[in-house]
Amino acid sequence: MVSTDRAHGFLVKPLGLDLDADLGKPSEKTITPDTAGTFPAICDHYCGSGHGNMKMTVIVE
Repeated sequence: MVSTDRAHGFLVKPLGLDLDADLGKPSEKTITPDTAGTFPAICDHYCGSGHGNMKMTVIVE
């Protein structure tokens, strides 16, 4: 994951995933989920006026 505008966070609590996405610096983390499903993800670093609307979904099949 890499940010193209400012620092962000990528948090998926149910999967134990907490990744920092710094401006222009690639970050990666490999996980092996043991459960399929749809999991909520959020940006957990304040990143500006649209921060509260940065809600995402991770799908594990």
